[in-house]
Amino acid sequence: MANSVLADLERRIGRLLSPADRDSIANLNDVPDALIAEARKLHPFVARDLLAYYTTSSNRPHLRRFLEDVVFGTESVKLWERGGVLVPDVSLGDLLCKSRIVLLAPIGSRSDVRIVPRLASWQSGSQWEGAPARPWPEKNYQSHDVPGTVSLIKPELEPMPNLAVGIRRWIAGRLAGCLKGSKPKSIEGLFAVSPVELDLWSQDARVAAAALIREFREFGEDGRVPGFRAPDEWFGDS
Repeated sequence: MANSVLADLERRIGRLLSPADRDSIANLNDVPDALIAEARKLHPFVARDLLAYYTTSSNRPHLRRFLEDVVFGTESVKLWERGGVLVPDVSLGDLLCKSRIVLLAPIGSRSDVRIVPRLASWQSGSQWEGAPARPWPEKNYQSHDVPGTVSLIKPELEPMPNLAVGIRRWIAGRLAGCLKGSKPKSIEGLFAVSPVELDLWSQDARVAAAALIREFREFGEDGRVPGFRAPDEWFGDS
């Protein structure tokens, strides 16, 4: 920051800035409450310049969001963009063909919780409804997503005690989403929307498809996400 720019900033905030404070904050979650309170009284452009003085250069791209959410918003500085949930980022083709171990490898090859399936989100095309998940509490605004995953911010989770059943329900829900409102009357109807040949389907996919057809036959459309309506026994090994 040039001397003239620094002098202008000091004039606008009404005090001198200490050279020892320059670039002294490496993490925006550590910005002191007193500095946030001061910034809150300033014009947003001035507030940004003030925080840019105190924080390291790697934080510059994140300051706009920090100002909106924390300084001029209601989010806690300590909790801002902290924590997340990882889910596998896989295509329907891979979901139908790959083994459980391969599908879950990006989130640690196991999961005992899943995203709570919500009908409105499923209807809008979300592929994460009912997906196996792994909490990522250490995530912050500087974290990069793990390859092969997508990180979601504070989704609702629920227990998934049976991994095989959980994977099969997710497959069924994804398959049903490709039907665009139609009801599968036979396994052939599901094969028609599959991006891969039947002989490539995994055992999990075959069980999921059979259970999905039975769901539609017995429940029709009842306001619940397809694949998550029937008892676990339908998605188990016969």
